[in-house]
Order: sequence, then C-alpha cells, then structure tokens
Amino acid sequence: MLLIMCSLRSHNIKLLSALSLVLFMSPMAQPSVPTHNQSDFRCMAATLYHEARGEGVKGMEAVASVIMNRAKQARKSVCSIVHERKQFSWTHVTKDKRIKGNIMDILSITHKALSGILVDVTHGATFYHATHVKPFWAMHKVKTVQINKHIFYKEKV
Repeated sequence: MLLIMCSLRSHNIKLLSALSLVLFMSPMAQPSVPTHNQSDFRCMAATLYHEARGEGVKGMEAVASVIMNRAKQARKSVCSIVHERKQFSWTHVTKDKRIKGNIMDILSITHKALSGILVDVTHGATFYHATHVKPFWAMHKVKTVQINKHIFYKEKV
C-alpha cells in the first residue's frame, strides 16, 4: 500500500494521508501490519506525531530511537515506555490527541523502528529534551547529539 501511495503525484498526498489515517486508526487496519503489535504501532506513531512532527525525518527517527532504546533496555513494550509518568509530554499535556495531516513519514519510521531496521542516529540515547528547556536531569547525562530542536542524552558510564 505504501509503494502505491508514494508513486502517486504529490497533489494526492493529502487525500492519501487522510485515507491512511482512517485505515491506520480503524480496527480493520490490524491485519495490514501483521509483524507489529498494533498497540505499540499506535503508541509509537502518536508519540512521533505529537513530540517530533516538526523536526523532520531525522528528528522523528531520533525520537523513535530513544523509545526503542528505552524499551530494549527496560524490556518493556513501546506503549509502556511512552505512557510512563511524565516521560513524553503529549501523554499528559495534549488535549487533542488526534493525528492529522500527512503522516506517511511517521508511519514509515514507526514501521522501521518496530521492525528493528531503524538506524539509531542518537548513538544509544535514552533521553531527550527540547532546546528551549533546561531540565535538571540533563547535567547527570552524557549528550550524544543535537538534532534540530532536540538534544539527546544517555546515561553516564
């Protein structure tokens, strides 16, 4: 389905994005992504949308990497990681949790992350924050990279 959508002309992208969202969020969509747990797929996609949609593909890949690094380290599901208390602001701050607009990059990155083929551009980061904030915990971590308006960290060794 993705290949068909990508090959169409750009003026159809908004319509296709809306169609993808409807299919993605409907219960009928479950068989279309059989290799992924549907809950984890939705949690990852929603987090990329709400936390990093303005950060470009590399920025969204970085946030996906943090989620996957945490999940692997803690041996927890993506949804468990995303919904840990006050870890991802969209889960406790955002009132409108709907996903809208062109989400093709988000769906693609989500698929890569959950398939284990996403390259970790954060060099093992398990934390990040926006550049406009200075969280107290950052001084106790090692900065790995800055990508657009997010700074990524991992634990000190």
